Amino acid sequence: HIDTTRKALEAGLPVLCEKPFGLVPDDARATGELARQKGLALQIAYWRRFVPQLSTLRNDLADGKYGSVQFLVCSQWDEAPPPLSFRNDSGGIYIDMGVHEVDQTLWLLGQDFTEYKTQSFPTTEDPGAQNDVDSAQALAMLSGGTSTVISLGRFYKGGDIVSVELFGS
Repeated sequence: HIDTTRKALEAGLPVLCEKPFGLVPDDARATGELARQKGLALQIAYWRRFVPQLSTLRNDLADGKYGSVQFLVCSQWDEAPPPLSFRNDSGGIYIDMGVHEVDQTLWLLGQDFTEYKTQSFPTTEDPGAQNDVDSAQALAMLSGGTSTVISLGRFYKGGDIVSVELFGS
């Protein structure tokens, strides 16, 4: 949504942008700088930053309550896949779902991703799904030494689930 956001900012409007904000980090940074220069609010709608338990976890992490954070697991699994009309234009599981886990990891830990490896389930239940998979995992190393797993999936019969597990000293 970089182009739409940029146009709104240039028109003098504050922006609350849904994800995905942008796919190219330099474009996102430049748009953020435009908002700063114009003195306008620009917020990306990552709602998990406002979940009281996650805010408490972030504060506790900043206060050193968990010691050195060695491992973080962030998972998001939906009960069932969205309709094909959405899946085929969503950008795939990492753009549709994974952006929340990535943002949550960055926000909670204040560390940047330095290395990552991804793996996706090789087939989809719905052969009409183009450029999307039913599940995917990423193993990443972060700049502060923490490793993280991001787990995403389209089939969890127990209903939509989002979870965070933290392992510290």
